[in-house]
Amino acid sequence: MPQLLRILFLLLIAGLPATASARVPEPLDAVIDRAATSFGVPGAVIVVVEGDHIVYERAVGVVRLGEPDAVSMHTRFAIGSITKSFAAAAIAQLVDEKRLSWDDKAIEYLPELHMNDDYVTRELTIRDMLSHRSGLASGAGDLLSWPQTNIPMNDKLAALRYLPLTRGFRARYGYSNLLYGAVGEVIARRSGMPWSDYVRTRFLAPLGMRDALGRGSTAWPHARITEEMRGTGPVVPLPRSYRLDGDGAAGALYASGADMARWMSVQLADGRLPNGEQLFSADAAREMHALQTPLRIRPSEGEFRAADPHFSGYGLGWFVRDYHGTKLLYHGGGTLGAVALLTLVPQKNIGFIILTNSEESGFLRAAELLLLDHYLDRMSPDWVGLQQSEDAGMWHDALAEMKQAQARLPRGGPSLPLSAYIGRYRDKAFGIVEVSGDDHELRIRFDRSPFLSGRLEHAGGDIFRTRFTEPGMEDAYLTFRIAGAKVAGASAAPVSPAADFSFDFKHLDLTRE
Repeated sequence: MPQLLRILFLLLIAGLPATASARVPEPLDAVIDRAATSFGVPGAVIVVVEGDHIVYERAVGVVRLGEPDAVSMHTRFAIGSITKSFAAAAIAQLVDEKRLSWDDKAIEYLPELHMNDDYVTRELTIRDMLSHRSGLASGAGDLLSWPQTNIPMNDKLAALRYLPLTRGFRARYGYSNLLYGAVGEVIARRSGMPWSDYVRTRFLAPLGMRDALGRGSTAWPHARITEEMRGTGPVVPLPRSYRLDGDGAAGALYASGADMARWMSVQLADGRLPNGEQLFSADAAREMHALQTPLRIRPSEGEFRAADPHFSGYGLGWFVRDYHGTKLLYHGGGTLGAVALLTLVPQKNIGFIILTNSEESGFLRAAELLLLDHYLDRMSPDWVGLQQSEDAGMWHDALAEMKQAQARLPRGGPSLPLSAYIGRYRDKAFGIVEVSGDDHELRIRFDRSPFLSGRLEHAGGDIFRTRFTEPGMEDAYLTFRIAGAKVAGASAAPVSPAADFSFDFKHLDLTRE
């Protein structure tokens, strides 16, 4: 098929009209391809919309390394936390329908929700949950869902009372997947249908997001998972795709580039569909896109300093910042084996989505800056080379920090025979962790997290390191507490200083039963 006809065909099946301004700039193609190759991304899709028109698209690489299937505009990718923009829009629809309001107390709809502070329990609103200002630390409670658990939402809500509030209620930003899962439960109870049904019937079907409804191939997850430090070494396929269904509103959606073009267009149009109907009201769109919780701006190093924002914060399902004075709405998404980024430039009526099937966040950042410069008519430095250099420095420093921590581990053997550490340990929020074995070897199993099981390796004194069997899991140090010549409990912390905060082992407080 000739190139022009191929592009027109893809635009037609995507459902967004081609226009005279639609183009494929060769320099942008070349730099995007170079970025994907430089960062070792197996497959990626980039789509840019201007209003309700696709003006650029690029698909590179394969669905899975070692297999021939190429990614396309209709390959489904995990979009992770970009799902939060759908959750906020669902609340917006319920606000439009007067079924609730942004500032309703969460406990009105979730009476089993109890925070670690009675005042916060009484006062926590839907707006607080959507804008990450509950007082929870970023990632607190993620082990209830991550990497994949069998814990029902009611138990997760009950666990909130045991998670300390470390940020001050409404005082500081703290990213909470758990509370977005709770938002999904509010949506289910007010709408009368589960979150998954709601998102299908109220968003995916009306927008024609056909790939997200389950058609087409799905990109396979990849990561760097060497034994020395997760995140280093070659990119390899993970053994499986991990579900996040239990907290669907926090990050469970899969969608294609064609699908996300439609989502970006309706956001740029303040909820207006191409036929003129409102998916959600313009007032609700403005509420979602307004900064609600400020974020501290930490200066970048070197040439990245020029890209630092003047303001930054979180709205309702969206991050908000500027780029050289131009307001951006954006959200990233990360799951095991995939990262994605959606960025809107409302002043220019432009949006773009970057979808990948690997954990190369450096590629996202470099590609976003390249696209911003291109569509804002700015000169770009070598963002790819700069990001590669920054990534190399970050991993070098993280590895050095990990080795220094290992050197500080206590010397000598454990206080007691290995069999003395065998037993059931309970964390009030996370449940049972079982240690089994004998005087020669110990094993560990997280009762409700099937992929967190494996060997316990002595690290020094009463500290043991997990060696989880499932590839791609972050390992943890368990420090056992000894009282009266018996093991009383244990605390935990990630081995790697670069571990994703969703592996929040540091929140574990295990008491032996």
